[in-house]
Amino acid sequence: MAKDMRKYQCKICGYIYDPAKGDPAHGFPAGTSFEDIPDSWRCPLCGVTKADFAPMEEVPAAAEPEEDYLVKVVGKTMLTSDIVHLQCQAVIPETIPLEPGAWMLFHMPPTDYCPEGVARPFSVASDCRDKTRVDFIIRRNPKGICTRWIFEDMNLGDAVVLKGPNGTFRLSNSGREAIFIAGGSGLSAIRSLLFQLLSLGPAAPKTTLYFGATNRANLYMTDFLYALEHVLPNFRFVPSLSRPEPTDNWTGKSGNITVTVGEECGDCSQKEAYLCGSPGMLDACIQVLTSHGMPENHIFYDKFSS
Repeated sequence: MAKDMRKYQCKICGYIYDPAKGDPAHGFPAGTSFEDIPDSWRCPLCGVTKADFAPMEEVPAAAEPEEDYLVKVVGKTMLTSDIVHLQCQAVIPETIPLEPGAWMLFHMPPTDYCPEGVARPFSVASDCRDKTRVDFIIRRNPKGICTRWIFEDMNLGDAVVLKGPNGTFRLSNSGREAIFIAGGSGLSAIRSLLFQLLSLGPAAPKTTLYFGATNRANLYMTDFLYALEHVLPNFRFVPSLSRPEPTDNWTGKSGNITVTVGEECGDCSQKEAYLCGSPGMLDACIQVLTSHGMPENHIFYDKFSS
């Protein structure tokens, strides 16, 4: 049987795997077809797995990043022991065409531990009405190169190159009741959507945010989220801890976030959902929502596997 020698493109960052060139830097010489690369191989540019690649003719043109933006780091705040809130100011150009739900590629410069540099996608966390700055909520990957750089080497005043904005994770504007589900740093994209709801004011649809964490120490920005309940009459915030500590004195929802959602969501046939978290969490949430009648085309998410 003839080998599939088509080019495959990463749906996250736009990198193209060309069998005619292979990936010699990672042990795959010219002439290696995409199907002959093991599943453990990752995109050399953004680090996602083969599952996030598709034949080039099947990848929407919008998947390819648009422009480079030079920004300056103006804020770096630890939210938990492994999650940071980054605030960046646009420098060249002075504005970025941000949209709620979008993501951008961080370009890490060459370092001693990664001489070639890397790029990784992170979701926008800011109020996109302000085009002069962009925020991110980023979790450290224990094996990650880019997050090591962000957590250990990045300082206030540093210049960073971003590419984008990218992605199709957007509010549908359908007016349907919405369920937002976030875990860990998944609050990043959800936060940008919440700012969009704020801009709608009383016209914002009925929305419930389920935010999952292991214990109270890993919940963050709760003051902002609870305050939204007083500003948006149709908004409700439901945190859930999967393993609360005895010292947490936790009286709220407990258990995996999927359990909390399943207990509360009711008939979902006329609702829609926006999910941000690990691939495993997303898959479990989709199963719960569809089992409660939600059509799959009412479920929106961006899945990053790195």
